[in-house]
Amino acid sequence: MRRLVEGLVLLAWILPSSVIAFLWIALLDRDGGTLNALLGTPGNALLLDHPMACVIVFNIWRGTAFSMMLYGAALGNVPPSHLETARLAGASTWQTLRDAVFPRIRGHVLTSLLLVSLWTFNDFTPFLITAGGPDGRSEIMSVYVYRTALGDGRLGFGAAISLVMILINLAIALLYLRALRERGATAPRKDRSERGSGRGGGLGAGLGRGRGGRRGLGGGRGAGAALDARGAGEGGA
Repeated sequence: MRRLVEGLVLLAWILPSSVIAFLWIALLDRDGGTLNALLGTPGNALLLDHPMACVIVFNIWRGTAFSMMLYGAALGNVPPSHLETARLAGASTWQTLRDAVFPRIRGHVLTSLLLVSLWTFNDFTPFLITAGGPDGRSEIMSVYVYRTALGDGRLGFGAAISLVMILINLAIALLYLRALRERGATAPRKDRSERGSGRGGGLGAGLGRGRGGRRGLGGGRGAGAALDARGAGEGGA
């Protein structure tokens, strides 16, 4: 069952954008749409009444496949011993997710947020579903650039908007790289502190054993001297 669900979700990632747009138009059509047939609401024009909501749901559905593959691989790298330790410690589900799972998949979460944000910002597929309408209510940035530059013939203004979009994407990428760099700098410090505490404990134990050995040696010498003195006293008597 799990493989079947994964295969169905991956179809959103594999199929071309034109095919996906046609499927969503057939799903949300007012007269013979599949969704209206299932809900028993003929004549419900979702693409006309709620165009932006349809675009948002479509984008979430299509981006689920990539996030599912990325998070599936990330969760597979979480050591089962960490989850078992959290369970034995009595941690709740939220505490286990926050303290045992999330630190291990933080890098994957940042990567997913970056790529999904960039793809969503530059995606042109919603134009194939709503064409930016009705009355521009579903006009996202990429569609607006297309209409401005090619539809209205204002190439300079369209190029300026495209430059702003590039700068926004660059800012998102820089924030991601900064967060990733901070994560990479924190992990070595934690490892060094753990190794240092382990070495310090071993050194302390070694010193304790050394001191104990010296004390034992001193005690043995003192006992030997006492026996010699006793023997000398008995001999003199």
